[in-house]
Amino acid sequence: MFGLNLSQVLSSSLINETRLGYNRFVQTFTPLDAAFDPASIGLVTGAQSLPTITVTGFVSLGGPTNVPRGRVSSGYQFVDNLTWTRGVHTFKAGGEYRRAIVNSFNDTLARGRLNFNNLAEFLAGRVSTSGTAILRGATRRDTTPSPTTTASSELGGIMHRIAINIALLRSQELGESGSRVIQFGLKLIF
Repeated sequence: MFGLNLSQVLSSSLINETRLGYNRFVQTFTPLDAAFDPASIGLVTGAQSLPTITVTGFVSLGGPTNVPRGRVSSGYQFVDNLTWTRGVHTFKAGGEYRRAIVNSFNDTLARGRLNFNNLAEFLAGRVSTSGTAILRGATRRDTTPSPTTTASSELGGIMHRIAINIALLRSQELGESGSRVIQFGLKLIF
């Protein structure tokens, strides 16, 4: 995690503030038996590690079906604001750019799942066709939401005790890789 804030007094009525930020988060879940080869005990499934084995009426054997999975999240932020004071009026304008990159994978059923209808079928090695699966494919998902915001406002004193703040805010969000998700909003704030 990293952050930097730079405030500059450009004149008695002009101030600029710049901020930079970065953070990173890594999280993975792997099965404890990831190095185990099921073929060594006669289970030739093509998958690494022991598949989940379920026998109706008994507790399942093997790890959960939703591992391995994980993600790496990185976040970047840049903010710049300029404030100008003239008499009883304060004008402020600025922008913000945030970039989040989330690279994730979820290999559901990559270990495989073998279902048996009863104990006798399990002991005989007859796997049920219902619910038995070993799935393959691209399980990686990369998302990059990058909201960009620009704003300007004027804070003016009508009298010594009353102030009005008028702001114009523009925000844009970009979504999943391939630009399949886009949101755009424009707001006028009084």
